[in-house]
This record gives sequence, C-alpha cells and structure tokens, in this order.
Amino acid sequence: MADIILSLAPRVRLYSADVFGPQGSCELDVLMRALHWAIAEWKCKIVNLSLGVPEQRLQQVQRRYQFLRAIEEGYFHDVLIFAAAHNEHPLTRSYPAAFAPPLISVDKSAFADPLQFAYNLRDQIEFQAHGRGSLGPFASEPATSWAAPHLAGIAARILSLRPGLKPFEVKTILYWLSKHFRKESPA
Repeated sequence: MADIILSLAPRVRLYSADVFGPQGSCELDVLMRALHWAIAEWKCKIVNLSLGVPEQRLQQVQRRYQFLRAIEEGYFHDVLIFAAAHNEHPLTRSYPAAFAPPLISVDKSAFADPLQFAYNLRDQIEFQAHGRGSLGPFASEPATSWAAPHLAGIAARILSLRPGLKPFEVKTILYWLSKHFRKESPA
C-alpha cells in the first residue's frame, strides 16, 4: 500500500500503523484507536484503510455506531478517509466502506493506467480505481486493497497542490476528474 501511495504522491509524508499484529487479525477497538491516533496525533489529512470488517462482526447496532463515529471524527477534522470495498465477498457489505459518505469507498477495476479511476455509485461504493499492486507475490491479482491506496495517492497529490482543501472539495475534484478521464479515454 505504501509503495502505491508513494509512487503516486512521492512527496507525501507517510505514516504506517500495523493494526493486525502477529495474529493477522484486528479487533474493532484497535482499529478505532489507530484511526483516532492518525487523526489526533499524526494530524493526517488522508487515511487509507485497505481493510474491511464484515457485516457479521458488527451485528450489534452500538458497535456499528461507534465505528461510524470514529469515521465521522475524521471528517469533522478535515481528514479524507478511503476504504476498500467488500474485502470478504463482493455481495457482502464491509465496514467502514459501507459508511460512505463520510468516507470514500473504493472498488477495484481493470484500468490499465494507475492514474485512471471512475465515479460509479452503487451500493454505497463510490469510486473504482486501478486494482493491482506494484510489489509482492499477489500484486498482479486485482483487489480492493490495491484500489483504495491508488485513489488515496491521487488525492494526496491533489492535496499537495492545495493543502487547504476540505474533504468534500477533494471528493468533488475526484468526481470531476473521473468524468474528465472518461471523456478523454478511447472507447
């Protein structure tokens, strides 16, 4: 994920948080604390969440509401949060991507150009982006976890040009650019 973001926005200051640990799984409380840390301590302007919590793990309305509040905290502090869509299965809702808005949910697509993306609102998924990585044994396999940092990197590049932009302004620019790319792309 870091390699994708750095290749698209080479001057970005990148922070990385391992919320999975040695077991390779994450509890919701750990994820919410890491998100709060990125917002309050690191003062991030963009957060990329190339992960998802299946709907079954958030059956309690109170837990889902706590998670939504953690995402909204970012928006209220002018942080743009990107989330990979449905990591478990294409027909299963995955959180936090299901909270769009206030975050940007990203699905994978077969774009050849890593800078190309599309706005395609369906089932709370707003954007599609290049869904392949650049390093590692699974980089050639399309995945939403690769798509989210592609769009986050493009947004970071936009913010490097105009650091004072608010999340809704960046999202509007991404929407406009996706329409522009679609018109410029050969059919």
